[in-house]
Amino acid sequence: MFVGSVLYVFVISHLEKSVPVKIGICVACAYGGLQAPMLFLKNAISKRQLQIKRAFPDALDLLLICIESGMSVEAAFRKVSTEIVTQSIALSEEFTLTTAELSYLQDRKVAYENLAKRTGLEGVKSVCWRCSRRSATARRWARACASWRRKSRHADERGGEKGRGAARRS
Repeated sequence: MFVGSVLYVFVISHLEKSVPVKIGICVACAYGGLQAPMLFLKNAISKRQLQIKRAFPDALDLLLICIESGMSVEAAFRKVSTEIVTQSIALSEEFTLTTAELSYLQDRKVAYENLAKRTGLEGVKSVCWRCSRRSATARRWARACASWRRKSRHADERGGEKGRGAARRS
């Protein structure tokens, strides 16, 4: 942006402005060029997080159903990642990556912590934190999912800003 503005202001256009004003225009364009990618990235991150936040409660319900039906955690994550893709591509990608990490990493809690770090959402962090404290069995995932869902429903009933209803209102 700086080079383009220098070429435009000093060579192409014939602005009848003083040199300090022309330099100020070039510096402003350079600053705008530096800030534009960060603004674009912040916008993309917030859209992705909102998409994940809206689909996460439904994904937890499906994960809970799969685990309670006797599936392993890996199989449940795999099933949820294929089923939730119509609602949230971003969450489906995260669950697919978590499935791969669960299969290949030595310690399962690292996979859960990575999911929480990648999403950056409080609801995901709280469920993953509960499961990563000790060895996360399918039963522990089921309890963490149910506990989080109860808390989000109570927050919805009280009119709080947590839970699925708040995410859909925003």
